[in-house]
Amino acid sequence: MDEQQLAAIALEDATPDDQLSQEARRRKEARLKKRAARTKERQQKFAKAKVKAEAAAAESYDEIQQFWNANRAKLTEAERAEFEEQHDYVLGLMEAMDDYVHGTDGTTPQDLQDTITEVQEAVRQFGLCSFTVLNVPRIWTEDEADLRKRIEAREQLVGRGNATSTLINLGYYVAIIERLYEDFRQKFVVERVVIPQYWETITCACGAEDYVQAGTVEDYRRARRGTQGSVRKNWSESTEEEVKHFPEASLPCA
Repeated sequence: MDEQQLAAIALEDATPDDQLSQEARRRKEARLKKRAARTKERQQKFAKAKVKAEAAAAESYDEIQQFWNANRAKLTEAERAEFEEQHDYVLGLMEAMDDYVHGTDGTTPQDLQDTITEVQEAVRQFGLCSFTVLNVPRIWTEDEADLRKRIEAREQLVGRGNATSTLINLGYYVAIIERLYEDFRQKFVVERVVIPQYWETITCACGAEDYVQAGTVEDYRRARRGTQGSVRKNWSESTEEEVKHFPEASLPCA
């Protein structure tokens, strides 16, 4: 293609569509589509080459912190500041939760209630983070690429952020870890229900055990207190050692 033809194409491309003939517009549209396709193809090749280079570099890392540092270097200053702010907030909240779980908080009941509300809101907004995934050996390498993709896909499906993927790729805690949340929830959030006991174990003076209805046990206990003294003959002959195992619900020997 000579200079004159190139100049004609450049002029045609710069001319507004409404000033071109129908044939000229078709030529222009075809050229633009081809250019867009070639640009997209170059971008895809570049992206693949970049991913391949990054994967090769990750293989040389001895620890995950090197992987985190490499990925953090790709963030803008604003992105990094946002991640670090959330990371510090979550660490502080988890520290408070851990103190409550272990009874070392030293705070008031209202403080606890405020923390429960804050924890529930954090989980609603950010979901939960699986810390145990970091136990997978060399999770940053190409061998575990499929696992990382499945974790990210699952988080996107749930729709509560990508806290676990963020931890794997950047080393930032942006959500409460699952294990700590479950410990905290079981201790302070779950409402306990008292389950009635309809059967109890009673022990004979000779050491034999049996399961009987709770009402029957109460009858024996009342008898032991003297309300049914006529059946106390064998019990009164038992030694203290024989009856102390179950002092209020022991049976007379046959």
